[in-house]
Parts: sequence; structure tokens; C-alpha cells
Amino acid sequence: GAPLPAKTTSFKEWATRLQQAGDPAEDAYWDTVPAAVLPVDHTGGDNTLASAESVAVELDEAETRALLTEVPAAYRTQINDVLLT
Repeated sequence: GAPLPAKTTSFKEWATRLQQAGDPAEDAYWDTVPAAVLPVDHTGGDNTLASAESVAVELDEAETRALLTEVPAAYRTQINDVLLT
């Protein structure tokens, strides 16, 4: 077979170097830049990366079973499509 190309920088090493090369002034700037314009429920609030929040939800056993079995059957799709959605 054909010889493999030389090993390149790992993703972990690349990410570490990128983080180390960061500029605090640049980080401060991006914290003030408005995030993408998206519809909002309440106007007047901050729409910046600094004000962003995350929401995590866990499914119990019954919900997981329904997601894996009932949803694909109801929508005639595969579980990969359901999980992606």
C-alpha cells in the first residue's frame, strides 16, 4: 500500500496552543459583541456571549425508551434523525 503521510499536530495540542496564544483584550472584546440576531421572548436584555447560559436536561428511563422506540416509529425515521433533531 501507499505510505502514510507524516504525523500532524494532534487536535488536543492544537487547541492548547490556540488557547495559550489568546489575547485577554481580544477575549474582552468578544464578550461585548452581540451574539447572532435571534428571535427573543423578552426584548431589552443583554445579547452577548458574556450573558449566554446553558441548559442541560436529562431524560428518565421511560422518556428514553419512548425516544428510542416510539418516536422513530411515529415519524417513520431512524433514531439518528431523532437524536440529531
